[in-house]
Amino acid sequence: MAQEFLQREIEGKVKINDDEIETYYKGHGEEFANPESVKARHILLTVPEGADEKAWKEAESKARDIKKKLKNGGDFAELAKEYSDDPGSKNKGGDLGFFTKGRMVPEFESVAFSLKPGELSDPVKTSFGYHIIEAQEKKAASTKTLAEVQAQIRQTLQREKQQQLQDALIEKLKAKYPVKVNKDLLAEDEPQESTAPPAK
Repeated sequence: MAQEFLQREIEGKVKINDDEIETYYKGHGEEFANPESVKARHILLTVPEGADEKAWKEAESKARDIKKKLKNGGDFAELAKEYSDDPGSKNKGGDLGFFTKGRMVPEFESVAFSLKPGELSDPVKTSFGYHIIEAQEKKAASTKTLAEVQAQIRQTLQREKQQQLQDALIEKLKAKYPVKVNKDLLAEDEPQESTAPPAK
């Protein structure tokens, strides 16, 4: 009931103009930025934690063999299914989808972002093992236009203004009709402790 009253009082009083939307857009650029991203796939040959130099050399050698197969026309997706140790991407042909900087381990990320679409990496060593990476597609950093986000900004500003109006109205009502808490009545409503034995 109180909520309905507040809604009635506030509805229709919030108007957002284009200048307010533009000011918000200019002041919150980071909200509308799309960072640079790359779509890649990989084949991972894991090396167990604490493994000796021999295990690392074997994984690197195997990674080089896989790269040769790819260079000779091997199908990346099929080779990923056959050889990759990454359970998350193996059955998707090694596909990692699009990712931005800061999402992958640094050694992997720097190589993935340096490749051109369609280009294969040499074996890349990370804490997980050796990776063969193929960049598939790249998206440059961009910012959404004001036209693209105008409706979204309008909604945000409306919510903010409605909240401000509601808070002000509540304060006004509190001043006009002071609230008194009847502690005796509240105590009567408190559930009494049960003396019954617990159910078995």
